[in-house]
Amino acid sequence: MIMRIIAGLSQGVVWPAMAVLWTKWAPSLESGKLTGICYAGSQIGNVVTFPVASYLCEYGFDGGWPSVFYVLGSFGVLWFIGWMIIVADTPEQHPRISNAEREYICEDRKGNNAPEKEKPTAPTPWLAIMTSRHVWALIVTHTCANWGTYTFLTNIPSYMKEVLYFDLKKNGLLSALPYIGFGAIISISGALIDLVVSRGLLGKTAARKLGNTLGLLVPGVFVVGLAFVDCTQSTLAVVLLVIGVAMSGFQYGAGFLTNPAELAPHYAGVIFGISNTFATLSGIFAPIMIGYITTDQTQEQWQKVFFIAAAIYIFGALVFIFFGSAEVQPWDQVTLEVEVQVKASGEKTVVGDNALNKPEKEEHSI
Repeated sequence: MIMRIIAGLSQGVVWPAMAVLWTKWAPSLESGKLTGICYAGSQIGNVVTFPVASYLCEYGFDGGWPSVFYVLGSFGVLWFIGWMIIVADTPEQHPRISNAEREYICEDRKGNNAPEKEKPTAPTPWLAIMTSRHVWALIVTHTCANWGTYTFLTNIPSYMKEVLYFDLKKNGLLSALPYIGFGAIISISGALIDLVVSRGLLGKTAARKLGNTLGLLVPGVFVVGLAFVDCTQSTLAVVLLVIGVAMSGFQYGAGFLTNPAELAPHYAGVIFGISNTFATLSGIFAPIMIGYITTDQTQEQWQKVFFIAAAIYIFGALVFIFFGSAEVQPWDQVTLEVEVQVKASGEKTVVGDNALNKPEKEEHSI
């Protein structure tokens, strides 16, 4: 238990760190595509883990299941070595990037209020962040989406084994199928939304709401359908699972997960960290609630699980539709002092850091 807590604490910084990294690396019209490809990696991990873990449990060394931890832990060490060699905080610091690419990213960043390579010197505007309806729309949506994701992630193997009666090895392979679709949709959806915005078909906020709605509302509908199939319709159940989980990929590539960098590029990590903290509560309470409901692993009990997940999905989609935004907020400031020219003679008025913590009227567009 202690080791699991330590592992969770260690992994907790990964997603906020990625949000910050992409504010410095992703050009504005490519952010969806690049972040989508990045976030797809988490689902590729699921695709690999399910069948590999099932195989190792049955045929692995050291008694089977311990080999799962040795093998997957080794991959983590190899990833760390590669990351330290390849990755830099900013384009300016990267030793191998071409000058043309470096200039392209930096010029785009300057024109879109993205942070420069220097760290922000202003205090974090906590009051403005925590009283922003757009930030809270992100938090609520993130939490609702994670409820559905954790429901699938932690319980698909159990559902397929206990209700659909798949054997362990077959279960491992089929459990990976939804995440193959998930990873593919994450990669594709970000590029699609970037294309829609770049061609002027939708504004940034409308496009983000569209992507987010597809990522929550569609899985909610398929979850309801899943509640009405049984072991005699196992093929249909797998199809519903695959499509439902796959469409959740719109959340990552085109939905709320790209939103922190849009609302406040200079505080994307802070906002993502807050949002992810609330959203992770779903990972605590969803398995507990599901375990409480499915004590006998019956079809009727699993129907309740799927109905609850569908309702939460739909609620999250509606919250973002009504209160979400993809516009940079006025409190996204990075300097302690902002000099404003007020007289032709050269006198200047200094706006101090106190202004940074005052919640201002938020920018809102549909």
